This record gives sequence, structure tokens and C-alpha cells, in this order.
Amino acid sequence: MFYNAVILVDRLLGLNAETVGLAALPLSGVFGQTCILNALVYAGGAISLLPSFDTSATLDAIARDRVTYIASAPAILRDVLLPAGATTTLNVCIAGGAVGPGEGNGLLTQIEVPVLMAYGRVETSPIAAINPRHAPRHGSIGLPIWGTDIRLVNPDGEAVAPGDTGEIIVRGHNVMKGYYRQAEATAAVLRDGWLHTGDMVRQDEDGYLYLVESGPNVADRAAQALRRNRQER
Repeated sequence: MFYNAVILVDRLLGLNAETVGLAALPLSGVFGQTCILNALVYAGGAISLLPSFDTSATLDAIARDRVTYIASAPAILRDVLLPAGATTTLNVCIAGGAVGPGEGNGLLTQIEVPVLMAYGRVETSPIAAINPRHAPRHGSIGLPIWGTDIRLVNPDGEAVAPGDTGEIIVRGHNVMKGYYRQAEATAAVLRDGWLHTGDMVRQDEDGYLYLVESGPNVADRAAQALRRNRQER
């Protein structure tokens, strides 16, 4: 998780000691911990803390603390970024978490602040792909982050043709080693180093990824597979 934050700071966002991030997500969750807490600690920046999410209090915090960076879910960003004057101090935002197909597209066209759509799972620490700051693409969940391999495969595990939809599987430094003391559940989703996410994605000619259909929670799929295996014994 910390190395995921290092990549965000050094290779993707350019966060630094002047950055003020807003904790608009629980810092105990993988998204908030990686993209806010770990990233800002590593960058030497500051964090504006909220006791809980409230649109009015959040807008007040952005103005009071001169927030420059937010990472949150599209619905929260929509409430925060669309009001007039809310984006005066902001430089960049990440939209992620529970992102469905097409979510966040409106944010990219309605405000001036770059909103970088990202993709990942808890099991990928969490970011596996994100739109580059210099060239975000409308409707896309971005490009694989540095050090991460991504493949789109059919149900037989074979690579799909360019432009076709397939399950996105992920391999890299950000992929979990496994579920704690759950070897069978781990084996159900992690095979030969590849995490099988269950999400259906297509890829354009430039490598940008587009979420077509979100699969069930990876951990839930692993638990279901574990139950099936035990029933068959």
C-alpha cells in the first residue's frame, strides 16, 4: 500500500510539501489510507481532517485550509466540486472507490480541475490503473500504473482481441500476497500471480482501459468458491 502511494506522488500526481489533501474518505480504508494518508505523509504535505462527511463542512474546509488535492468517490466529488467557487484552490483530484461504468464522466467536463478516474480493488492496494494527469481520456479508467501488468482475458484465460471486452486480471507489486490464513480463498482469485478481478473491461488502441461491467467483490467471490469447494468434498 505504501509503494502504491509512492508511485502516486513521484510518478503520477507530483504531490509535494505544498500539497494540502482533504480526508474525504475514512483513512482506515485502503483508498483513504493509500491515496490520502500515506501519499501526503510521504510527500510531506498536510491533511485537512473531517470528523465525518458533510457537504457544507467539506466546502468550508476546502476554503479554510486551501485544499489542493482530493481523492474520493465520484458521488462525493460531485457534491464538493460542482458548487460555484469550490475549486478555487484545487489542483487535482482522483475519483475511485466504488466506480461503476461511466461514473465520473460528467465531472471531467463540468469543472476545470483535473479529475483523474482510477481503477482498482482492495486487493490491488488499491490503484491498478489511473488516467495520466497530462492526458486524461473521457470515459476511461486510465492506464496501468508503473510496475503493474494488466491483461484482458476470456473465460478460458486467453487474451481477447484488441477492442474486445474481457475480464481484467492484474499482476504486480500492488497485488496482495493473499487473504490472511485463507489459502483456499486466495487460490480462488490469485492464480500464477494474477489477480482475477471479475470486472469486465475493454482497451482502446492507445492502451486506455474502459470499465464495461463491475464484477462482484473479489473477496466475496473467493468466499463463494471456498464454500462450493467444501460442499463438493
